[in-house]
This record gives sequence, structure tokens and C-alpha cells, in this order.
Amino acid sequence: MDIIVDRPQLVRAVLLYLNMNFGNLVPKKHKDNPDSVFYVNSDNEVMMEYDKKNGYVYTNYNQIWL
Repeated sequence: MDIIVDRPQLVRAVLLYLNMNFGNLVPKKHKDNPDSVFYVNSDNEVMMEYDKKNGYVYTNYNQIWL
């Protein structure tokens, strides 16, 4: 059986994992990069970036694996 996951489902799964392990993430935008949404933790560190233009999701793996 193949499991098909689309991008919104993947983003929700990553956010759920990060929220369970790193607290609630807050989406923020930056005026210099309007195509991206940055998800920051309570210390205002960027944990994940979602680029709406190309659909890529970037995670801050240095913070995640510490």
C-alpha cells in the first residue's frame, strides 16, 4: 500500500512535531522576503521557513537536533 502525502499535510506534520517538542511556533513574515513564512519559537529563533513561491520547507536542523 502506498501512502500519498501532499505538501499541506507534510507542513502540518512538521509543525505538529515541532510544536510537540519545541513549544508553540508562531508564523511571522518579513518585509524583505514576502514569499516566505517563518515559524519562530518563544525565543524568536526561526525553526522553520515555508517558501510559498516554490513550495519548499526549510527547517533549522541545528536547533532541532540539539
